[in-house]
Amino acid sequence: MAANKRPGNILWKSSKRRWEDSSPTVIGDTVIAGSKSGIYAFNVADGTRRWQLQTDGAATTAPMVVDGTAYMADTSGSIYAVDLADGTKQWQLDMDVAMHGSPTVVDDQLYVGDMDGVLHKVDVETRESQWECEAEGAINSSPVVVDETVYVCAKDSTLYAISTDDGTVEWTASAARSMNASPTFYDDMVYVGSMDNEVHAFDAETGEEQWATGVRGTIQSTPTVADEAVYATSVRELYALDRDTGEKQWTYSLKGSVSGSPTVAGGNVYIGSENTVFAIDAESGEKAWVNRIGGRLTSTGKIKSSPTVADGVVYVT
Repeated sequence: MAANKRPGNILWKSSKRRWEDSSPTVIGDTVIAGSKSGIYAFNVADGTRRWQLQTDGAATTAPMVVDGTAYMADTSGSIYAVDLADGTKQWQLDMDVAMHGSPTVVDDQLYVGDMDGVLHKVDVETRESQWECEAEGAINSSPVVVDETVYVCAKDSTLYAISTDDGTVEWTASAARSMNASPTFYDDMVYVGSMDNEVHAFDAETGEEQWATGVRGTIQSTPTVADEAVYATSVRELYALDRDTGEKQWTYSLKGSVSGSPTVAGGNVYIGSENTVFAIDAESGEKAWVNRIGGRLTSTGKIKSSPTVADGVVYVT
């Protein structure tokens, strides 16, 4: 679905397929997203379908587009490289273990974790494995690659910092309960939410915890950092935290369950809750606009993805 940032009017929507957890990706005049039955691309102007590609499993991850190629993984354990222009499948790599996190591609190297707790590095040209690193729990999160380090969370309540060169673990940091979402890197810090009802900030070089702030309810989404604030969602609330200290700046009650991450653009924080899209002023925490979406875009009828904002339009599945 696409809606104007102001005042939130729906421009178009596609409900021909059941959209799952896959957040949409916008590149130029194309928006691409995964669904229970495959990968779909639409014209951003009017929602006209450009192409579709059937996948072996549910494509629940957000597409990553690099140099005209979209990379996605699915629950059957396959990784896909797809031409963004026409949907031609360039290659498919079967890993045979379900993947729920999005692949990350940097310098022709693809990083992705699986539900067996293995982080893979694969050369996108040869599709050959470069190394594997085993965590102690399943990896739901998407890897974050910064310089020569990969940061990834696992369900063993651990944040891992792993060398891009050989896959060795540089350091680990732990929370009291599982870390399901992806970490966020910003200015030599790594921010992550966990099921222990806390947002954590770790030194990116050493893994030493800098602060932890408790919230009301578990955190299943990735924090977003903009300017001097960290924006995070618990089960039913949106928080703005001071980036350096973790002190709460404001809290907004969403009155419904949240699983997607907040998106910050144009001075607003965008988040989906149940079947409603919220735009909240990033500085004050006051409501800018709210739009309740009719119909069932997903198999559950709820917004489970993170909003994507591009050129004055909010896209959500």
